[in-house]
Amino acid sequence: MSLFTRNKKTFLVLSLFAGGASFLGFQPFELPNAGSAVPVNTFTNYESAHVHPLDITPDGTKLLAVNTANNTLEIFTLGGAMMLNTASIPVGLDPVTVRVRSNTEAWVVDQVSDEISIVNLTTNTVVRSLATEDEPADVVFAGSPARAFVSCAQRESVQVFDLANLTTAPTEVLLKGEQPRALAVSPDGNTVYCAFFESGNATTVINGNAFMAAGVCSPQGGCTTTNNDVTRPAGPYGGVVPVPNAGTGFNPPLNLSNPPSTESNTLIVRKNAAGQWMDDNNHNWSNIVSGGAGVRVAGWDMPDRDVAVLNANSLALSYQARLGNILMAMAVRPSGEVTIVGTDATNEIRFEPVLNGKFLRVNLSRFTTVGGANTISDLNPHINYANSSLPQAQRDLSIGDPRAIVWKADGTKAYITGMGSNNVVMINASGVRVGSPIEVGEGPTGLVLDETRSRAYVLNKFEGTVSAVDLGTDKEVARANFFDPTPQVIKAGRKHLYNTHLGSGNGHIACGSCHVDTRWDRLGWDLGDPSGSMTLVDGKNFHPMKGVKTTQFLIDIIGRGRGNLHWRGDKDGFADFAGAFQNLQGLAAPKPANEMQEFQDFLAATWYVPNPYRTFKPSGAGSQSPTARLNPSRVRGTGTTFQTIQSSVPLFVAVNLNCVPCHNAQTGRGDLAGNGQVAGGIAANTTGFVNNRNMAADLRSVYRKNGFFYNSTESTSGFGMMSDGVMETLFNQSGITNYLGDYQAELLAWSGGIDPANCPQCFVVANFPFSATAVQDALPGVGLRQTFNGAAIGSVTQLNVMLDLVNTRPTEYGMIVKGMYGGEMRGFYYTGSNNYQSDITGQTVTHALLLASAQGSGGALSWTLVQPTTRIR
Repeated sequence: MSLFTRNKKTFLVLSLFAGGASFLGFQPFELPNAGSAVPVNTFTNYESAHVHPLDITPDGTKLLAVNTANNTLEIFTLGGAMMLNTASIPVGLDPVTVRVRSNTEAWVVDQVSDEISIVNLTTNTVVRSLATEDEPADVVFAGSPARAFVSCAQRESVQVFDLANLTTAPTEVLLKGEQPRALAVSPDGNTVYCAFFESGNATTVINGNAFMAAGVCSPQGGCTTTNNDVTRPAGPYGGVVPVPNAGTGFNPPLNLSNPPSTESNTLIVRKNAAGQWMDDNNHNWSNIVSGGAGVRVAGWDMPDRDVAVLNANSLALSYQARLGNILMAMAVRPSGEVTIVGTDATNEIRFEPVLNGKFLRVNLSRFTTVGGANTISDLNPHINYANSSLPQAQRDLSIGDPRAIVWKADGTKAYITGMGSNNVVMINASGVRVGSPIEVGEGPTGLVLDETRSRAYVLNKFEGTVSAVDLGTDKEVARANFFDPTPQVIKAGRKHLYNTHLGSGNGHIACGSCHVDTRWDRLGWDLGDPSGSMTLVDGKNFHPMKGVKTTQFLIDIIGRGRGNLHWRGDKDGFADFAGAFQNLQGLAAPKPANEMQEFQDFLAATWYVPNPYRTFKPSGAGSQSPTARLNPSRVRGTGTTFQTIQSSVPLFVAVNLNCVPCHNAQTGRGDLAGNGQVAGGIAANTTGFVNNRNMAADLRSVYRKNGFFYNSTESTSGFGMMSDGVMETLFNQSGITNYLGDYQAELLAWSGGIDPANCPQCFVVANFPFSATAVQDALPGVGLRQTFNGAAIGSVTQLNVMLDLVNTRPTEYGMIVKGMYGGEMRGFYYTGSNNYQSDITGQTVTHALLLASAQGSGGALSWTLVQPTTRIR
């Protein structure tokens, strides 16, 4: 099964029953939902990650699945002759989690809308919108009396809601970790566990660059005032560079025909069990990293907290550390043992030939006592990591990109979905793989067990289907689809980012292993090749020893105004990455040109989510000054503090050494006139630049790079800003590399581009033809949502904010209304002047009538701000 042709697949076609399936035979059929795809220009793809996207009611009568592409909750009815998709309930933007609270109530976490849609499963309607902090990811119910716990990934916190009085403000527990997402509850209901998705893996960067002097930027692609620690005589090599990785030499050996590299000598080290910071050549850098001999303060540490442990009653907080890097899903065994699936990178190991096909592990991590020992095991024990590839039959045994783990009620067996490997694997109580992988649909994320009927249900995100698995035979027995509007260009190209069996020699890694969900792994890598040759791109030579470079976002990197790719600009176009599938991921040959085109077209359809630091509108009239664009007091500092962001200046024109010649005013990338598409060239209005042959960064992701501090024992990330991650992210305070100065507000609120009034010359097309490039950035108000349900639920004040935004900025916002009107489920979109077009041709309804109906007895209605091109769909 799962043998894809271009548009068809051979599949065991079944009539899907709740308690069984009738055999209809093998036959080819069109890929699921091909007919429901919409044009890409009417679809906004944020590539939001599922967290807990499937659930079942306690009585086993209903299966609930989030439909992220359609912004709906799908209801399947169980227990009759067939499993029927009986309802599709509109919720907020990008639902990623659903949790049932009872047989009649479910909570849906809408990540882009920053809210919870509370759904009545009797009437199949949203009855309340519960606003949360930024990027909510998961929700569980725990404690006595029971409360709702919501993880907020970008805010780095858990909000606790009083279920008895949802009108009261929630209690917020600030966490010390990056991207808290997956939640789980102890068997007694008194402990809530929260896993950090980007937890780090106890690796950090040691600067090996010459710092900025006399206005000259270093060859690493920007300006830094961080001192060079690699060349300090106190280091284990006495300051000699480049640092070897095999005794006193290099593996592979240096190509002596190359000139000396002028690239970064920056190094990555990992903390071992004894607390020593070691490089890949077994040399100890602890005196430089934590001993005070380097740029960091004495005692510097990155605790690598991986799971926050919260007392559900007292809210007392503790942590479990050293469980992995990307922690994707978590479950608690009936015995109380906490189990987490995810990946861990070996990024402290240098050089592409050494890492080829084996730079990452897919792990199961377990602990029973907080502060006690961890047990970590490889979920792919069949892989011999001495090799870069396996025969296809063994490759197909691998699991990649795990996104769910669920234990049977007796704790003897767990099922784990592989989103990248399109399968489900099983482990026993000791964490050992058992049986053969179960092939399911494309992109399996959610998983629930229905042991009464001996069934497991699996949500296949990329396919828009639900698989039924027989728990007796551990085989897929049926598959049902639901409406999925995802454009075909996205469906065709996604597999090249995620599919680990098609994308790697050992079957367990893919591009998405580092560029997680089109974003990043919050790590740096040295993918140079000592034995490689110089390469010529756009008339410039690039050395194969490229030094450490942090993983970049892939969102909206394709198209006019994006410039060359990679930090150094050494990729002329996206097709040039075809060789990475062979040289880094272990395939026998580069990706074919047609598949690279599919991959590129998919990435061209990705969008940045709303920036949490940017205000909806500038305060007052006139230009969007940098300060007016930034929400104050929201940027996390060390521990549980917040940074004070001081008044800012227009970044592009503030100083003589300004940003116009290198950074596109919309994306921040380096494709401006006069520098040959490579940042750092001499331009008429700059002084002091040298041609450093590095690409200007995409500044829209700067706000995600917070957490790296030199003057603290509370660093939550080992890598910061600049191409190799050496600059700390402490803004306008007593940081060691406080080069950002007054630019901080502009940088943190970059998404959506610079206001033209802050840099008029940036938008003079004759001088800077790419500065006005359109970008795929959702503006900060997109996703705002209000549900009105009678007189007590819903805020007119907040709705008026939304109405003002769509009235004054119709090219940036659209507004839709979904819910009960006139005794039936209806939909509307805003056309201006307080009027809405209904889903009936020719029928318009006023704002006053809709609001009066929702506030009266007409039924609940939900207003949502959306991208304007999606409002009619």
